[in-house]
Amino acid sequence: MSLILTKAGLDAYAQSEATGTKLQATHMAVGDGGGAPVAHTDTSEALVSETWRGELQKIEVAASGEVEFQGHVPITVGGWYIREIAIYADDTLLALSSHPETWKPAPEAPDKVELVITAPVKFANTDNINLTVDTTKVLASQEHVAAEIEKHNVSEEAHATLLGEYAPKGHEHLTEEVTDLLSDPHTYKAAQRYAQTELEITAGAVVWDCTAAPSAVLLLDQDVTNLTITNYAAGGSYDLAVIQDATGGRTLTMPAGLYAVGGTGYEVSTDANARDLLQLLPVYNPDTDAVEPWYMANNGFAQVS
Repeated sequence: MSLILTKAGLDAYAQSEATGTKLQATHMAVGDGGGAPVAHTDTSEALVSETWRGELQKIEVAASGEVEFQGHVPITVGGWYIREIAIYADDTLLALSSHPETWKPAPEAPDKVELVITAPVKFANTDNINLTVDTTKVLASQEHVAAEIEKHNVSEEAHATLLGEYAPKGHEHLTEEVTDLLSDPHTYKAAQRYAQTELEITAGAVVWDCTAAPSAVLLLDQDVTNLTITNYAAGGSYDLAVIQDATGGRTLTMPAGLYAVGGTGYEVSTDANARDLLQLLPVYNPDTDAVEPWYMANNGFAQVS
């Protein structure tokens, strides 16, 4: 239902026709009717009980020929019913009407909401109505913001710069690949991932270079009589998975000079396909001014179904 043009509104419209200056509406106002439904007429000079007034967000001519004025009652106001509505041109009341009783929740309420209200007004000639609004006062509705965020998130171009420079899809950097890019000294704030290296057995001898292969695998397909461990550093952590082949029974002779945590030396599991895990944890001994290669052994890992 169209709003009622007030006498002041009719006078403002007549003035626009006479001067050729288009009539510019500026604000929408709502009220609670003083706690009861209201029946406004063209002689009404104000809302019975105004609760909010704000800038118009859109003005357009509808297919019906009426001019539709749109306002956004923001989420930051409420706690009252809307029972009346008005359109202003600055301080001039152009049109008003009763409004279907609508509850506007308070800002702190869990069901708080923004209301978008469209108010139609019938003029003799819409050519005399300015259909523009002050774009500096136009608010983005919640629906519009949500739609724009969704559009942004699904766009392949939205984060192209960040993805291209810092996190290309389907690609991982190993720790050793980025070492040169880090400040020195550098403190790691998260666990580092290393490529796991399979050690080779040559005539019963194996060399484990901890710097080159901090995480290593040794497949026992023959006896190892000489294991040499090099290039470890105090405070480092290195791991070696020892795996028997399908035959099993292979032996591994540990090097002299290692310190076993708990005091019990490591003996390799000999069952076919057995899996052990050695963790090398070098410790600096200030008394001897030397790095002592401490290690822990966990024997007999098995898959749990």
